[in-house]
Amino acid sequence: MTSGTANGADAGTARGREGRSAALVLSAVGLAFQALAGSFALAFSALWLGRGYRYGYGYRGFYMMGPWMMGYFGYPIYPYTALYAALVAVVIAVGLAGVALMASRDRERRMAGSVLVIVASVIAFPTMFGFIVGSLLMLVGGLLGLLEWGHAA
Repeated sequence: MTSGTANGADAGTARGREGRSAALVLSAVGLAFQALAGSFALAFSALWLGRGYRYGYGYRGFYMMGPWMMGYFGYPIYPYTALYAALVAVVIAVGLAGVALMASRDRERRMAGSVLVIVASVIAFPTMFGFIVGSLLMLVGGLLGLLEWGHAA
């Protein structure tokens, strides 16, 4: 390695840029999968509830003992749907913040963004949205960002 030449100085910089762009692209694509799958699940839930599967009507007609027998207690939406919508919002918000920080030129911000992307992917794993691929892409992108930027000067 020659010190002070353009080759020696640019080789590390170019490798760092490639690692940053790969981590950023993986994280952004994973976040897009998270948003797509979360919106599909919420839309399906809204369609399911809007087709008469509430207020005591199921796919077999009116329940014999009332709507409370099948898990509906008079709420306007199912409680798990509200929880799922909140998780989708949290994952997308944390993921967007992480991807935005990963696009920064400041090393500390990039590392903080990588950590946020990893946190968002870990939150999304139990809910299985992002078609699982989204969570994996975000996790790999965040780890790649931490590994690459941890060694960059």
